Amino acid sequence: MWPEEALALLGKVFDRVIAERFGISHSTVERVRNARGIKAFHEPVRIKACHEKKGWTAERIALLGADRDALVAKLLSTPVQQITAKRRALRIPAYRPTLREWTAEEIKLLGSRPDAAVARLANRSSYAVVKQRRALGIAPWSPRRVWTEEEMSLIGSRPDSEIAARLQTSPNRISALRAKHGIPRAKSGHVWTEEDVQLLGKVSDAEVARRLGLSTTVVRRARNCRGIAGVDPGNWGRNWSSLTKKADL
Repeated sequence: MWPEEALALLGKVFDRVIAERFGISHSTVERVRNARGIKAFHEPVRIKACHEKKGWTAERIALLGADRDALVAKLLSTPVQQITAKRRALRIPAYRPTLREWTAEEIKLLGSRPDAAVARLANRSSYAVVKQRRALGIAPWSPRRVWTEEEMSLIGSRPDSEIAARLQTSPNRISALRAKHGIPRAKSGHVWTEEDVQLLGKVSDAEVARRLGLSTTVVRRARNCRGIAGVDPGNWGRNWSSLTKKADL
């Protein structure tokens, strides 16, 4: 037979508390409670009681739902679980930030610099910036090289590969830049002067390419066509002085 005291506690405390107090298994307590149609005791009921004991003033209640539960919890020095439970008990909806319209000045910033920088200037989250930029079909910011007039004057004067080597960029980028400005492709390759040829075989192909603004492949091809042996960089350590003297460097 179950003691009357145990039956009176069903649904008012946790099943495990009754089991421990009267030496009954947890499953037995649960079965007896269910047979009598008594709902199990839940933590939110206990939390609510604790809130009432601590006293929820009108000022404290007014903060519920006014901002994120985590921020309200920090302001009231209260666990966020208790803030959420109290707000739900009073049927106060969770905080939903009002979406601020994008101004024309803010839209101009999109894609003009990294999304994180735009977020700081517009006082918005990076997620909001990315979402708005994509909605307007604006490409993300990428560092762009500012081409000088002198560099632009070189484009089309020689093959794209040679200009790319001189300007330290890729041939594809030079080709795209040439097409953008309607610059025709160079009709002929590099014209090798006597001074240019004198460099072949006296310094490395890479060094000749750097000096003449050519690719290493173009220099190697020109040297091989003339039957000139290349310089072995591995011998530079012991032969550097002789090589530089021979090349008049």
